Amino acid sequence: METHQQLEAGSHVVQFYERDEELIETVTEYLASGLRAGEVTIVVATQEHLGAFEVALRASGVEVDAHVARGEFVPVDVGRTLSEIMTADGPDIAAFDETIGSLVRQGALSGRRVRAYGELVALLWDAGQVNAAIEVESLWNDLGLRVPFTAFCAYRTRSVAGTNRVHELGKLCHLHTAIVGDVATLNERFDIAPTRTFVNSPQAPRDARRFVADVLQRWGKADLIDDASVVVSELATNAVLHAQSDFSVGMTLCDGGVSVAVSDASHSPPVQYAASATAASGRGVALVAALSDEWGSALTPAGKTVWAVLR
Repeated sequence: METHQQLEAGSHVVQFYERDEELIETVTEYLASGLRAGEVTIVVATQEHLGAFEVALRASGVEVDAHVARGEFVPVDVGRTLSEIMTADGPDIAAFDETIGSLVRQGALSGRRVRAYGELVALLWDAGQVNAAIEVESLWNDLGLRVPFTAFCAYRTRSVAGTNRVHELGKLCHLHTAIVGDVATLNERFDIAPTRTFVNSPQAPRDARRFVADVLQRWGKADLIDDASVVVSELATNAVLHAQSDFSVGMTLCDGGVSVAVSDASHSPPVQYAASATAASGRGVALVAALSDEWGSALTPAGKTVWAVLR
C-alpha cells in the first residue's frame, strides 16, 4: 500500500522496517507526494538519511533545491534537535514546542498543508530511552491537536520487537493512526499489535468481539475471551453510538495479559457514570473499569483511543 494513501491531515503513521533501502523507498514516496502537492514538508532525520532522501528525491524528478529555496522542504538534523529538547528527566515540552512546534506552525501559516517525517523517537528507542520515545510520540499528537498536519515516523523492527518491550510496543502502536508495511507479517513474526478497522454499523461491535476472540485464541489466552469480549463490545458500541464513526481495535500482549484498545473519531473522553440499577444505559465505561486491571484513554489528532489491560 502506498504511504500517501494512508495519510490525511491529522494522521500519525508509523512504519516498522528491516532494511534501510525499505525505509528510503517509503519515506521518499511520502516526501515526494507532499512536495508535488505544494505542501510544506519537514524532515527531522540523521545526516545519513537526509542525504539518502535527497538523492532519492532528485532521482524521482523532485527539484529539491527549489523546494528548499521556497521554504517547502525543511531538512532538520535530528541529533541537534534531540540535544535541544532532551533533559535528564526526559523530553522538555516547551523545548519541543519551540523547535518542532514552531516549524509546523510556521508552515501552516503559509496556508499550505504540512507534513513531517521524524526520527527523534526511533533514536530514543534505540538508545534504550523507551519511555522518552513514547512521550515524544504523545507530543507529536498533542501538537496535531493544535495544528492539523500529517506525521510519519519509523522504527527498525529488530529494535522494537524484543520480548521485554511488548507493553511499551503496545502503547507505541496505539499512539498511531496506521501502521505502514506488511502488517500481517509483522503481527505473525513479532506480535506487533494486531489491528482491524470496522465500518460504523450496528453489527460492528459483534464483529469486533469476534476479532478479539480469534486473536486471544491464537495467543493461547482463551481464559480472557469472555471479559475482553465485554470490554471491546462496550467500547465499540460507544464508538458507534456516540462517536458515530468508524473505529479500529488494536491488541497487544503485555505483562502476562493483553491490552485491548479502541480508537474512534471523537475527541470527547470516556466518562464513567454511576448508573442506577434500573438505568437502561450508562454502564459501559463502568463495566470496562470493573473488568480490567487498568484502563485509560488518550487524545490523538484523529480522535481518541481508549485502552484496557486484562490479566
